[in-house]
Amino acid sequence: MRTKRSTEFLVLIVLCANILGILVPPALSGMGLDQVRVRSRPSVGGCQRSSSTIFTCGAYPTDVTFADNLLPSKTKGGEEGGGNNVIIVQDLTGVPVSKNYAFLKFDFTKVLPLPLILSHATPLNGTLWLYNIYTNGFQNASVRAYRVQSNDWNEDTLTWNNMPQPDTSHYVARQISGNNRWYNWSVTEDVQNISQIGVISFAMMAGFTSSANYAVFAATAQSDGTGWPELDISFRVPALVMHSLPNLPVMIDGRIMTADANGNLYALLPWGLHNVSVPEALAVSDGVRMKFVGWSDDVKSATRQVDIGNNVSLSVNYRTQNRLDVVSEFATTGGSGWYFGNETAVASVEPSVVFAQGLPGFLGVRHIFVSWTGDCMVNAGTCSVIMDMPRVVTAVWRDDYTISIVFAILIAMVLSITLFLRRRRRAR
Repeated sequence: MRTKRSTEFLVLIVLCANILGILVPPALSGMGLDQVRVRSRPSVGGCQRSSSTIFTCGAYPTDVTFADNLLPSKTKGGEEGGGNNVIIVQDLTGVPVSKNYAFLKFDFTKVLPLPLILSHATPLNGTLWLYNIYTNGFQNASVRAYRVQSNDWNEDTLTWNNMPQPDTSHYVARQISGNNRWYNWSVTEDVQNISQIGVISFAMMAGFTSSANYAVFAATAQSDGTGWPELDISFRVPALVMHSLPNLPVMIDGRIMTADANGNLYALLPWGLHNVSVPEALAVSDGVRMKFVGWSDDVKSATRQVDIGNNVSLSVNYRTQNRLDVVSEFATTGGSGWYFGNETAVASVEPSVVFAQGLPGFLGVRHIFVSWTGDCMVNAGTCSVIMDMPRVVTAVWRDDYTISIVFAILIAMVLSITLFLRRRRRAR
């Protein structure tokens, strides 16, 4: 943004007070002010990084004028108002009281970056700058900045009779105590939704009725090119702040970043949507891992999108899991897998009787489940295990030859009978 500074331009203003003590604003005409008039406005403004973490956008007014209660139907700004290059704020004593209210409208729709607008970024602060040309003698003037709710006005048609009304519930006051210098008003509260509304107006009004309350501000550039009123709005460059496991790898828009030793990650990102993913699981040791269970904003997927409008703070939640290994030489096991701490796992084997492979099985040799050993020692077909640590349970089997023996006996009996019958036939 351009630097706010005082100019060396000296303006001679003759204060003509009538017998009622009224300072007549038209007396400013023809006294040198029109000699430095520059009616062509500068560009709409722009944005830039004012620090590594602050992004500032500035805009010049699209409309700037003032209203006069003593000339209630006369315009003061724009070409229709004669191209005044000053705005006057006053509330002077007299009969009648002489009042001037200044109005400024700023359009940020062509200034703010589109991603910032779409993400509804909230400003960090807002500052309204005006260049003071003249105050009433050596007295201090009090000037208040009010937000104007309606932007349906322009400098060519605004008069005292049709001027928009300010929001009197909130204002920012500033003492004006010297000439040819910049003054600013902190309007942070008023610009909080600027990324959504785009256009904002302000009314500058004297704080009270007094002979001191007279201030003339530049509405256009001075001889050195400075003096344009300006509204600066700063945003904190958005960051994704994550709290997670120490040294957790995080992928952001295809780029891997790593949390620090305390599990914290701070990533400055442009406004808008960003793809973020974390590992589904991380190995800790043999049989122990950390399992992703969700984000602090209730998103359950490890891969997600994050809309960066302002700083976004997220925690990544992981829980410890222990592995159960169910081992068996035969049959089909159940229950192997990962379990959260203190969960109850059930190991099983099915069926409990399995014929041996090959010829032994053909001959009736069977494997019969007997019991479990290892981290579970029961004789039942299922076994419950508390998964407070990695566990291994092993099925114990015994070989059963009962069918083979019976089969052998039957064969022997058949052979014996057959041999007996053959011998008997021969004996006849």
